[in-house]
Amino acid sequence: MYMGLSKSTLASELKKFCDPEDGSFEGYPTTIEVARQKWAAAFDKYLQDIAVTTASLTATPTEGLTLSGAQPAFVGSISLDAALDESAAAQDFADAWAAAMNAVVIAGTGTLVEGLTYTATPPLAGNFDNFDSQKSTLKTDLENLFRGPTLDAGTRCDDIALKIHDATDKAAIKSSVTFIANDSSGATQMKNIEWG
Repeated sequence: MYMGLSKSTLASELKKFCDPEDGSFEGYPTTIEVARQKWAAAFDKYLQDIAVTTASLTATPTEGLTLSGAQPAFVGSISLDAALDESAAAQDFADAWAAAMNAVVIAGTGTLVEGLTYTATPPLAGNFDNFDSQKSTLKTDLENLFRGPTLDAGTRCDDIALKIHDATDKAAIKSSVTFIANDSSGATQMKNIEWG
């Protein structure tokens, strides 16, 4: 099973604006709004690697998914208010993660392998496995990180990326789909598809 999402992608994106010791560092955000945009862009870049993870299926990464709403949803949810305590800051990030994930839409139709198309029943947004518990776990994990942060910025980025990746990876996007075989019989079969 191929897993497209990678915590190292997210950590690398975070280091561009959080870790001055990293070679890719571009500078700290100069305003809260810029910081919100950078966090959202980092999560969006990470999410672009999502791919079908169902065994025996191959597909172009993101095939059948619409991801364009994730970044604006993340920006629209996260406040990054400096006055937030560790618990509220963790909730802020968990809420932004949830908003972005809920903005991912499973397309109504698509092609997974040559000659094999599907129709989602129906097109679905935010259809996740264990989503609420993953959001809660993410909040708790981030709160623990924020209460005892490491002084090393690179390690901090790695830790945050790992917790966000764990939540995303465990909240697999699932859809019940009808496969339509491109053959003379026009036979169909029901099968679940998962992305991750």
